Amino acid sequence: MKTREKIQSRIAQEAARLMIEEGIECHHRAKMKAVSRLAIRDAKRLLPNDEAVDAARQEYLRLFGPSSPPQYIEDLRALALQVMDKLESFSPRLVGSVADGTAGRHSPIVIHVFPNTPEDVLVTLIDLRIPYREGHHVARLGKERIAALPAVSLNHPRSTIDILVFPPESLGKSPNRKKESPVQATCSDLRRMLMTARRKRQAEASLS
Repeated sequence: MKTREKIQSRIAQEAARLMIEEGIECHHRAKMKAVSRLAIRDAKRLLPNDEAVDAARQEYLRLFGPSSPPQYIEDLRALALQVMDKLESFSPRLVGSVADGTAGRHSPIVIHVFPNTPEDVLVTLIDLRIPYREGHHVARLGKERIAALPAVSLNHPRSTIDILVFPPESLGKSPNRKKESPVQATCSDLRRMLMTARRKRQAEASLS
């Protein structure tokens, strides 16, 4: 393995660890923090792609197992479903580590919504008397366009809930990813996940 490839592999492994153990959802942020931790210079030229980080995450989980018990992830998914049901008119999708089952103790719940206007989401939260904090997130829309888009965060005792707002025309596409689509779970998908997990627990309990 060449020196460049070795460095990229080290960055990918450290970024994967940070995403799992510290709950960092953004690949770029995890990679930059990994570079800082490893004290690597010329970071932009040596950063691995997102797919390499995802592969390192899977390898980490294979070697060390999930950082959270299944019940914890199930609880986060149930909480996500409660929020998504309230935002159903905006075609919500659960993404990130809670969706794919790799969430750690510090992982936020990340939900994508696709309203006609960002104000529609804010009005809904106000009508429901749900406190929120406004912010923004950076996403790639299409092959070349990168935009700063609105976001809101909800605080809950179990987890931070980040709601990222996308234009309605981006529904069904996969922002921030070059090749494979990330897990994007709808309300129906989450109900199936929760039902499957419940049945599995019941079956295991009956055998014990």
